[in-house]
Amino acid sequence: DRGAAGSMPAPPLVDFLVAAYERYADGDPAAAEILLPLTPLFTLELLYNLGLIKELLVRRRIIRHAVTRTPIPQLDAVDQRDVERMLRRLPAFTSP
Repeated sequence: DRGAAGSMPAPPLVDFLVAAYERYADGDPAAAEILLPLTPLFTLELLYNLGLIKELLVRRRIIRHAVTRTPIPQLDAVDQRDVERMLRRLPAFTSP
């Protein structure tokens, strides 16, 4: 019931946020459970911000590459494997 006013968490995962909100608005009190598998990704977003956002957008085939004009924290090989493992837990996630 608190909402997320003033916040735009995880833009590349917005479809999951919308699905949870729509179910909640339709009266499903358990709708937030849709978001539980995403919580590790939300935590990584706090660490890597644009680096993770762009990586997820690439994996969802929304953008072609994760290159940025300015230096940003980059996911290393361990982070990449962690992200892949987290994404496999999301059945509706589109990955190459």
